[in-house]
Amino acid sequence: MAHPDVLVYIQTVKTYLDKNSEAKEYFIGDNSEESFYELVIDVASVNYEKRGEPQLTKEQFELIRITLRAFKQAEEEEMEDTSIYEYIPKHINFYLK
Repeated sequence: MAHPDVLVYIQTVKTYLDKNSEAKEYFIGDNSEESFYELVIDVASVNYEKRGEPQLTKEQFELIRITLRAFKQAEEEEMEDTSIYEYIPKHINFYLK
C-alpha cells in the first residue's frame, strides 16, 4: 500500500487530468488509465522514499507517457493469433538519482 502522501498526490493528478482533457489526452491518450496511474504511483512512491515528496517531475511524466506508448506499439505489432507473450508495463523500474 502506498504512503498516504502518495495517495493524496495521485488523487490530485487524477483530478487535474479529469478537468483538463488536453493534458489527459497527451499523457494517457488511448493507453490504459490503470497502467498510467500504476506507473505514477510507483514513481511517486520512489520519489517519496528518496526525497520525502511524491511529486513527479515533468521528465518523469514524459517518461511514463513514452513508456506506455512504446508498450502499446509493441503490443499492436506483436499481438497476433500466434503470439506467445505480451508486454506488461507494471514491471518497469524507474531509477532516480
